[in-house]
Amino acid sequence: MNNISYLRNVAIIFILFMGLQSCSKKIEREVFIFPKGFKGNAVILFDQKDGREEKVTNNSVIYDFPITGILLMRSKPHITNMHLSKYYYKDTQEVLRELCSKASKGADLNCEATILNDYFASYGDIEYGVIAIGDTLESFDVKAVIDSVVNLRR
Repeated sequence: MNNISYLRNVAIIFILFMGLQSCSKKIEREVFIFPKGFKGNAVILFDQKDGREEKVTNNSVIYDFPITGILLMRSKPHITNMHLSKYYYKDTQEVLRELCSKASKGADLNCEATILNDYFASYGDIEYGVIAIGDTLESFDVKAVIDSVVNLRR
């Protein structure tokens, strides 16, 4: 009887564990939304007390950038497959138009803009992401931008 009791307890624990796992938010991709016509370097600063709350839809976290291109988020960055990320322009009627990735550049897609570069890193205790949008990659000092944002908020 001890073996049956043990197996029953293991089965109950397994079922409870699986149930809890299915209730948690699993982020599979990131969606980056920019104001229509935005070109240049956009920056996300994570784990910011006065940042925006995270919006999750269909297992995707949505980053909706302001016209400044600097987005402060309360959440920490997610580990996702960057190849699944999506990038969009949003017009004044909230219509989304997908931007081309650097992999699709040169294809006949009639792109308004191309994602030239995207990466995540840290500077001091600040985790951040940079997305470069446009036709040509511009020189950019992300550390100066982060320092400016931090100093403005003091």
